[in-house]
Amino acid sequence: MPRLTTPAAIDAWLTEGGWHPGRDVGEDAASEAIAAVVETYRTEGVDIAPSAPAVTFIREHAFVKVLKQADPDDYVEFKPILAFKGQAEDIEELGKSLGTTLFPIGWDTYEGGTFLIDENDRFFYVHWSGNHYLGTGKYAALISLMTDDFKDAEDLYV
Repeated sequence: MPRLTTPAAIDAWLTEGGWHPGRDVGEDAASEAIAAVVETYRTEGVDIAPSAPAVTFIREHAFVKVLKQADPDDYVEFKPILAFKGQAEDIEELGKSLGTTLFPIGWDTYEGGTFLIDENDRFFYVHWSGNHYLGTGKYAALISLMTDDFKDAEDLYV
């Protein structure tokens, strides 16, 4: 995969997974996906609720799955998800350290990392190598992801 460094390149990449400008999965599909992950987190002992930016992102991008690297098993899949048992508490703790609440919006199928968004449209990536800040807004975050140029989330702790 080439390095994606512009909003136009990000849009072209997302289009490969079924996204298009103005895409909306609809209130019912988004609500169903959100409710399922909220319940999954609840069974892990963590209460979560999506922020307005999370709902907006989910409505536009849910169920889009795009190749991240040349490896055919390495995808980014956008959907509310709890990727691993026990991860809910880690995500809750990260949110507390950041002074915010986080909501899952997708995951990296190869690395197993989870993508999160907060109420200020800041994107984070919880990965085995640590917790990373991807940027504010979809384009900054996805460019950061696709260029491996992200910051340590710890730099934003309050």
